[in-house]
Amino acid sequence: MGASAPREVTIRRWSCFPGLSRSSRMRDAEAGRRITVDRDLCMGSGMCIVYAPGTFAHDEETKAIVVDPMGDSIDIIRIAIEACPTGALSLTSDDQED
Repeated sequence: MGASAPREVTIRRWSCFPGLSRSSRMRDAEAGRRITVDRDLCMGSGMCIVYAPGTFAHDEETKAIVVDPMGDSIDIIRIAIEACPTGALSLTSDDQED
């Protein structure tokens, strides 16, 4: 089985409810952030799901996936990323070089 590329999700401005502005769910400074899961490093411990269940889930291979980048506050997402025992998760800004 070949190595798979990390999955990336870009957080962009949006509104899922009419009349509810995107900024009411996330501060402007948090827009443009990417949550990346390195599937080669992920061992499926589930720590990300424990800390940020609205953002992360397991796929059919028991690897972490991002289901909703707005599912938890940015502070909670950072805690979940720090809790990953293999360092498979990262949070970057669109203006940072990869």
